[in-house]
Amino acid sequence: MLVNSNQGWLHSLNNRLTRWFSIYSAEDTTASYFRAEQVRAIISLAPLTITANLVNILVILYLFQEQQMPVLYLWGFSLFTVMSIGLRSWFKQQSGKAPTRSSSRALKRAIQHSVVAGLIWGALPLITMGHANTFQLEIIYILMIGMICASSFALSTIPAAAFCFVILVSAEIILALFLFTPVYYSLLIFLFAVYAMYCVRRCFSASQKFWRSSNGRSN
Repeated sequence: MLVNSNQGWLHSLNNRLTRWFSIYSAEDTTASYFRAEQVRAIISLAPLTITANLVNILVILYLFQEQQMPVLYLWGFSLFTVMSIGLRSWFKQQSGKAPTRSSSRALKRAIQHSVVAGLIWGALPLITMGHANTFQLEIIYILMIGMICASSFALSTIPAAAFCFVILVSAEIILALFLFTPVYYSLLIFLFAVYAMYCVRRCFSASQKFWRSSNGRSN
């Protein structure tokens, strides 16, 4: 009963996000072609995305090696596993076997994937900030800001996916700052919130340009 309830909640959330962040209105046939392009644009970045995440994981593990935090190895393994999911689709796309049409379920899977990745990435400051020194905190801030920016760009063809990732990561960063930093860090909390809103807005603009460009090519 609980599993069915959770699945129903996720399905409802997926439908709402897809509807709220829809960037085009077209006939179903045309829409299916464009959905395929949206997914292909993200999958084409899979090797770069996996490499960037792997480098970041290694940096974090090296940075906190003296603290001996086994949970970070679990965090790194979970993140790498999730980010590697798109590699199979990338190989299929490189071999020319990628579908030319996609259903709305493909977008929903992309949104779900971004939610899981966002939760894992956002967990990093919650795990580490209570044990980090000043230098380690600076590196965490740099990595998190870079990840928000890069991911909002990489996922911009599917605005709902970008929105989920950016909001989840930013919310967990803000929570970590609230829990583990002095009160005068409130300005940093405010700046993170503003930065997240800016990234979401720019990503939505980029997705609209992608739609206009794709629509122009199809015409």
